[in-house]
Amino acid sequence: MFPQNPYVAGNPVGDSTAFVGRADVLREVLRVLRHAKLRKNKLAELYQRALGALEKDDRETAQTLLAQVVVLEPTYEEATRYLHFAVTGTDVTKMMPLYAEELTECRQHEKDLEKAVSQYQQQVASLKNELGAKKKAEKDLKRLLENERKARTKKGVEHNLRLELAQSKIEIEQLKSDNSYLKEKLELKR
Repeated sequence: MFPQNPYVAGNPVGDSTAFVGRADVLREVLRVLRHAKLRKNKLAELYQRALGALEKDDRETAQTLLAQVVVLEPTYEEATRYLHFAVTGTDVTKMMPLYAEELTECRQHEKDLEKAVSQYQQQVASLKNELGAKKKAEKDLKRLLENERKARTKKGVEHNLRLELAQSKIEIEQLKSDNSYLKEKLELKR
């Protein structure tokens, strides 16, 4: 089913005439190695020419050469650093201490902001509690005022009833008096 492997596994063949069918593989390996060496030489040449252009303050040529280096090998030596310098005129390694100082200041500012936010959140929580207590007190006050109003209304009704009762007593006394008078008149007529 499977084709039979023409190669025998075992000890190296060496200079034997049994080394058959591998010449094309050997040629490819040698080609790749030569190509890698040529590529490495080309990268080194471009990189050195770019550094020379930077020394002569020819930033345009340096940009072109360093761009070629970065295209071939993005991590080659310090090509990206010098390309940045060629484009912007700023050496990032000299800017690093400034950025580090700014970063430290930013981190301190961030800590200060976090502290302020925490204090603000505590104040908000305190104000919410205070507001809740005030709302409860307001509710209790409204309830007391309503009870007071009801009590006054009740007292007013009681007062009015007392007045009516007193008025009724006066009227009853008047009627009794009138009744007595009428009885006396009636008895006198009899």
